[in-house]
Amino acid sequence: MVEPAWLSELRPLIAGPTGNFAQLATVDTDGHPRCRTVVVREIDPDGRLRFTADVSSAKVAQIAAEPRAELCWYLIGAWRQFRLSGRLAVEAGEVQARLWDEMSDATRSQFASRADFIVYGLDVAQVETLDITVRPFARALHEREGLSWTRRAI
Repeated sequence: MVEPAWLSELRPLIAGPTGNFAQLATVDTDGHPRCRTVVVREIDPDGRLRFTADVSSAKVAQIAAEPRAELCWYLIGAWRQFRLSGRLAVEAGEVQARLWDEMSDATRSQFASRADFIVYGLDVAQVETLDITVRPFARALHEREGLSWTRRAI
């Protein structure tokens, strides 16, 4: 699969030391919006991204009740925003083991045990990009259609 255009634009912008911090929006079990910062651990070439959580986190119940979510990066130095929408799912097995092993001892120590470590994958279906370095601002909508992506200005 060819890497989506939006991901080719995003990768160099998040290459720095804080580039893996993004905001994740979900809804709680009462339907109230919730937003928090997550650490994006990896992004596959097809655009699926992964972050981790502790089983005691409130977002675990929220995601179980409503797996639709949006992840947003606003990259201050680049004056760009990327909003990724899709569905979250727990990923176990090899992916979970590999991400656990790749984390530093200090990061692993934030979990009571390995059993409390959850990996979520966001299956991205739509990405809205915003570039405010140009006038008028440039917005684009990227949508997944099967194994390919379409892009249109909005």
